[in-house]
Amino acid sequence: MCLSIKRSDFHIHTNISPCASRDATVEVYLNACKKEKVRAIGFSNHLWDENVFPVDKDNFYYSCNMDNVLSLKKQISSRMKGIKVYFGCEVDISYDGTIGLSKESAKKFDYVLIAMSHFHM
Repeated sequence: MCLSIKRSDFHIHTNISPCASRDATVEVYLNACKKEKVRAIGFSNHLWDENVFPVDKDNFYYSCNMDNVLSLKKQISSRMKGIKVYFGCEVDISYDGTIGLSKESAKKFDYVLIAMSHFHM
């Protein structure tokens, strides 16, 4: 896996997201950040909020449910190693402008990335 992290990066997917490498773990990223003297990072796995859009088992994002993504939050808090770590997510926006995250669910994150180019999903 090749990591090209600068002083900060807030669009990091771990292996929770199906597009990430299987070895893209919190530990791997934090070790790379420490080595490169990165000061702040944000984990923002893909998230499919079923409160907004139901998803079936054949969907690319099926594993990106709220429970799986929130499980990462526990891993982050115990492994910071002197790096400021933010907990976010990346959600889609539908063709009609609906953001794929409920307001209630959004409160569980430090920030939310809204993918304007994921209409193919």
